Amino acid sequence: MYLIGGESENGLANKDWFYKLMVLFNLIKAHRNARISELNMKLTQAQNQLDMEKERGEELDKLRKASQSQNWWESPYSGT
Repeated sequence: MYLIGGESENGLANKDWFYKLMVLFNLIKAHRNARISELNMKLTQAQNQLDMEKERGEELDKLRKASQSQNWWESPYSGT
């Protein structure tokens, strides 16, 4: 059976199926991109926090070393 424009019912069904598949593909792609974006944001936040903690650790090391050199008599006796 042919419809207006010379398309068979089967031809319309194939086009409809393909259209639905493309819509689904685009939906999956958009969801994947949103998830990647979210994970990138979390990674950036974690990296920034790690960098801040490293800087804090370095500052504490500097303070500890400065304190040890000023108050050498308070450091533990090594016995050598």
